[in-house]
Amino acid sequence: MPELSGMDLHDRLKADRPDLAARMVFMSGGAFTERAARFLQGPGRSHVEKPFDSARLRDLVRGLVAARAGG
Repeated sequence: MPELSGMDLHDRLKADRPDLAARMVFMSGGAFTERAARFLQGPGRSHVEKPFDSARLRDLVRGLVAARAGG
């Protein structure tokens, strides 16, 4: 996203739609700035490191959906 970082998108979404921001999953190739590393360590920030397998992503998404559904 050349004009908007994932962190910026999350911040905007959190202000307007916190329910959607809570369900974001971040993907990274591991090239973190100090700011990005701190951001991903924040509460409720789900992420996967590339390369990842589909089972890891599927389990993460299932967990987020289950938490949203209350179970």
